[in-house]
This record gives sequence, structure tokens and C-alpha cells, in this order.
Amino acid sequence: MNVFLDTNVVIDFMGEREGFFEDAAVIFAMIEDKRITASASALTIVNCAIY
Repeated sequence: MNVFLDTNVVIDFMGEREGFFEDAAVIFAMIEDKRITASASALTIVNCAIY
């Protein structure tokens, strides 16, 4: 399954935002375990780099 990562999900994970980090961590763990594949827009990458 391929999922599209929204900017907020990436920032939630990177910033360990309270109330959101746990769910984002599950998604990233699934990506790491190769249970899912993920895509993100170029704008998401830029927004996260600025964050």
C-alpha cells in the first residue's frame, strides 16, 4: 500500500508533537518495516526543512 504523507504528519513525527507523535511514529515504523510505502510532495520536504 502506498500512502501520501501530509506535511503535518512529518512535522508531528520530527517535532514529537504531543498528542500527535504516537500516531505519526506508527506510520513511520510501518514505512521502516516495509509494510507500506510512502510519498510526499516536494513542498512537504521544503516545509519540513524550514521547520
